[in-house]
Amino acid sequence: MLRPQLLDSIILDEAQRHLQALLRLDSRNPGAFETEVADYLVAVLRADGLACTVVEPHPRRRNIFTALEVPTGEPGLLLSAHLDTVPFDERAWSVPPLSGDLRDGCIYGRGSVDMKHHLVYCLMTILLLHRKGIPLCRTVRFAGFADEEAGCAMGSRFIVDHHPELLSAGYALNEVGGFPIYFKGRKYFLLGTEEKGFAWVRLVLRGTPGHGSIPTRDNVILRISEIVGRLNAADRRVRLSNAACAFVDTLARGQNPLTALALRLLQKPILTDRLIALLLPSDRRATFTAMFHNTYNPTVVLTDESVNVVPSSLILCLDCRIVPGGSVAEVLELCRATFDDEAEVSLIQGSEPVQQSKDQTLVEHVTAMLEREAPDSTVAPYLTLGFTDSTNLNRLGIAPLGFSPLDLPPELNFTALFHGHDERIPLAGFRWGMDFFYRVVHDFVAARPGAVS
Repeated sequence: MLRPQLLDSIILDEAQRHLQALLRLDSRNPGAFETEVADYLVAVLRADGLACTVVEPHPRRRNIFTALEVPTGEPGLLLSAHLDTVPFDERAWSVPPLSGDLRDGCIYGRGSVDMKHHLVYCLMTILLLHRKGIPLCRTVRFAGFADEEAGCAMGSRFIVDHHPELLSAGYALNEVGGFPIYFKGRKYFLLGTEEKGFAWVRLVLRGTPGHGSIPTRDNVILRISEIVGRLNAADRRVRLSNAACAFVDTLARGQNPLTALALRLLQKPILTDRLIALLLPSDRRATFTAMFHNTYNPTVVLTDESVNVVPSSLILCLDCRIVPGGSVAEVLELCRATFDDEAEVSLIQGSEPVQQSKDQTLVEHVTAMLEREAPDSTVAPYLTLGFTDSTNLNRLGIAPLGFSPLDLPPELNFTALFHGHDERIPLAGFRWGMDFFYRVVHDFVAARPGAVS
């Protein structure tokens, strides 16, 4: 495991206390929302002498901002994090989900992975830059957004639309990236250089109503599987994003010639799906398939009828994820063309994919520091399959990068912990990540980057 190089135990203990305190605050969305977390952060920042701005587009939906401003200089850096978490089923956890408990070397709690450890990185980094009086070559901002887990309408989307001045920056460090995966004996640190978009689509399907005691051929519920299958069959096109291609090229390095060739051939659309089935273990096939395809998943089914009535209609909600190069409009057009008059199609909410920025200054900086930090590992660009606040930051011309460093052992299935039961992060990995995140930011924003302090 990698070890901290700069920050002493007093600072790292402070970061750990903040993480455990934040995990004990309920910020479920929907549920308690972000109020307690926002108030905690504002109190900490103001206690250190940093002015804060709070934007509340709706009661209990708070976004917080602070900045270390430089009148002139290089394009600024935004440290971006979200304050909310998804709900949990406490019965399925071995520890209370709001405990922040340290057990067997890991800190447990809803949000430990997604994404309160990153929130602490951002908080502590701007506090340390301020405390140490680091001369800056660019403005550093910290944004704590509401509502990321439910589509960003009360968070980054609202701020981008109504208060873009709070986000004035050229670059952003955001969640999802900076952690390792292990593939055929090698360790790869991922950087989130691109991100899939999303379209949440509502279909209204109609059938013939009847009594629940009599089977009918036109039971609208029985058509759900066929409807979803038809949509997926209508879009089997292999889509090659910059990040996915760079990812498999990077994985190929250091592998034996046959494995390397097979990985590179994933970029040949006629071979992609066959090679995924042949090359990858079953637990990784779905992830690789999603990297190269738009996906259409049914997530919600609603009817208004009672249990003894065959419904005349139902609402089927689809979570559609879009590879960079595609669009929300394209997905809606496909749904309407596929179902024609068979279903009413409408968009609940959507956001466009994040494509790789032409300005690679921040990516190159982080890559170089990671390569020095972990010379036995390889840095790999990565297509983030979920959405983050980056989708809205990108609309302002900000170049976002998914980078929230954690060192992890190979036996931990980290990606399964996103929104999962017993969500947890290794304490040693968090303490190294806090130290490395600060050093990366310091060297990017300091007027004298060589003089790390």
